[in-house]
Amino acid sequence: MLALTGISDITTHVVVVADLRDSIGGQLAEALSEVEGKSEELKRHFERVDQKGEIPTIVMVLPLRAVSLALAPVNPGVAHALHERRLPPGHVWAVIIGHEGTTLLQPRYEPIKAMGDA
Repeated sequence: MLALTGISDITTHVVVVADLRDSIGGQLAEALSEVEGKSEELKRHFERVDQKGEIPTIVMVLPLRAVSLALAPVNPGVAHALHERRLPPGHVWAVIIGHEGTTLLQPRYEPIKAMGDA
């Protein structure tokens, strides 16, 4: 489950699941972690997961425009689709950035109340 706080319109954002070994996924994660002041935390996560032989990944929710600009040079088809395709009601954009490629999805999204909300 992904909890989104502080985002009033999820249709203007993209859920990004990135393999940190991928050049674009790694760069996005590094840039975001620097802005958030969590570069060392990201580095420790990568090392810890890598030592276990697992795939180091991160889940981010980023503005649609930022994701489109980041992907345009390496995957113009996905970048173009983010702007040109209509997002069906009840869906959210999701981009999976893997070690060997990028996939664009439109999974269903159902808002839920946060714990403690009445």
